[in-house]
Amino acid sequence: MSPLLGAVPLDPKRDSSKKPTTLLVVPGSIPPELRQLPQWIRWRWEWDEKRAAWTKIPVQSTSARNAATNRRDTWTSFQDAQENVGRHDTDGLGFVFTELDPYCGVDIDGCRNAATGEFSEFASEVIELLASYVEV
Repeated sequence: MSPLLGAVPLDPKRDSSKKPTTLLVVPGSIPPELRQLPQWIRWRWEWDEKRAAWTKIPVQSTSARNAATNRRDTWTSFQDAQENVGRHDTDGLGFVFTELDPYCGVDIDGCRNAATGEFSEFASEVIELLASYVEV
């Protein structure tokens, strides 16, 4: 039997030869109350040698400068950030959670079957418990 049969595919975030695939933003699927807050940034994939993985670097909306999740002056409106995704080698859009808003984020990696789109039992329980907006 070939040693490659049944082999686990390489995690796309660990393949330094190409950026991971980024899903398109569907603005209408983001709750309007979040889109109205000026807490948006863009991000770009960057290879992190130390971690041997791709990581997301926050970027300001209209320049190539990095954004900071603890500096409001580097955030912008949803519209400005969305209109500039793709410029300055950016790959996506991000929302900055703060202690002043009533929102939080839970990031559960590896919890969705890529072929079927189904969530793991654990992820489904978390989603149900939080009765929340979910993004992939």
